[in-house]
Amino acid sequence: MTKYIKISNYAPCVNRLSLEKLGYSSKRDDPDSIGQFGSGIKYAPISALRLGLEFVFTGHDDKGAYTLKYKTEVKDGINCIVYDYGDYVENSSFTLEAGIMSWDNEFQIYREAVSNAKDGEFWKKSIVDEITIEKDTFAVYITASPLMMDIYNNHDSYFCENTPKVFSYEGSSILEKTSDDFRIFCKTVLVHEDSSINSMFDYEMNLALLNEDRNIKSLYSNEYDIISLYC
Repeated sequence: MTKYIKISNYAPCVNRLSLEKLGYSSKRDDPDSIGQFGSGIKYAPISALRLGLEFVFTGHDDKGAYTLKYKTEVKDGINCIVYDYGDYVENSSFTLEAGIMSWDNEFQIYREAVSNAKDGEFWKKSIVDEITIEKDTFAVYITASPLMMDIYNNHDSYFCENTPKVFSYEGSSILEKTSDDFRIFCKTVLVHEDSSINSMFDYEMNLALLNEDRNIKSLYSNEYDIISLYC
C-alpha cells in the first residue's frame, strides 16, 4: 500500500488557479512569508513527476472541494502537463521538462510543500495511507519514497524552527550547530550548505536575498551580514 507524506495547514479557501498559474503569489508583499516568487509550488509537482512520485493537492475554494494532480499527456510527441481534478482536466503551458535545470531532488519538493504550509496557520506533517479532503484544510500529499522519508525523518536538518538560538538581532540569529556542514537558513528554511567550510555555528539570516530556486543570491553579501551580526 502506498503511503504519503501529508503536509497541511489551516486554510478555508485556496483558489485552485493559484496552483496552476506560474508567477502568481498572494505572498509577494508579505515580508514575513517564505514563498514570494509564485513558481516553487508549480515546479515541485512537476519535479516529483520526473522522479516518479505523486504530488497531490487537496483544498477548498469558491467552487467547492477539489483534488488536484499534475499529470502528463503526450501531445505531438511532447510530454505536456495537465491539471487533473478527477471530474475534469485542464491543459497547462508546462511540459515535463519545466524547471529541469534547477529542480532535480527530493529536498526541493519537500521544502516547497513545507514552506507553503508554514506560510499559513497551524501547519503539521504526518504519514498517512490515503488522500482525503478535510474541512478548512489545504494539504499536499507526496509519495513516501525512501529518499523522501529520509528527509521527513531528518526535518530539523533542513528547517531550523526547533534549533536553539545562541544570539538574535534584527532578524538574524546565530544557531547551535547541528551538522558538520556550514549552513544558512532564511525564515527557517535551509538556503545554503557547504561541506568544505568549517563553522562553529549555523545561521538564520531572515533578510537574506534569495534567487528563485530559494538559494542565497549573493554569498559575499551574506558573509558581510554574518560579520555585522557578530559586531
